[in-house]
Amino acid sequence: MERNNTHVLYGAISGIAMVVIILAIYLTGSSEVTGMRFLPNLPLVLGVALNGIAYSKANGGDVTFKNVFASCFKAAMLICLMVILYTIVSAYVFPEIKIKMIEAMRAQPPEKQGMTEEQKQKSIALMTKYFVTIMVSYTILPLLIWGAVSSLIGAGIAKKNG
Repeated sequence: MERNNTHVLYGAISGIAMVVIILAIYLTGSSEVTGMRFLPNLPLVLGVALNGIAYSKANGGDVTFKNVFASCFKAAMLICLMVILYTIVSAYVFPEIKIKMIEAMRAQPPEKQGMTEEQKQKSIALMTKYFVTIMVSYTILPLLIWGAVSSLIGAGIAKKNG
């Protein structure tokens, strides 16, 4: 049976909202404010959960937990892809991000980071050389975790007949 899909719409809207919030936090300089680092995840959680409900409604409630979870996870992956693309673009549009991160690494004493001065210099060199790759890798894992949890929530709250 052909299913009505909702993940593209909800994923795109949530992904755009997430990117806008991330950009707003960066441009206002409020990333140091307590709790701001979790605010961009709100569109992810809400969008994926609402996708589960919409997917169930679009298919007349004739869905299983597995169907809804799959639709929700597809929406989460679309959001993840959009944020990864934003991360790559922002590394080139806002080169000062890289400079600020490297300066913050230099300001930390190596003992506080649990490494020697030589190890610290190597990590700074790696950060300088592979900045975009490191930023993308630090973006993917948390988004996958938030996406999976949100998909479980969405699949759990969606109405299922039978």
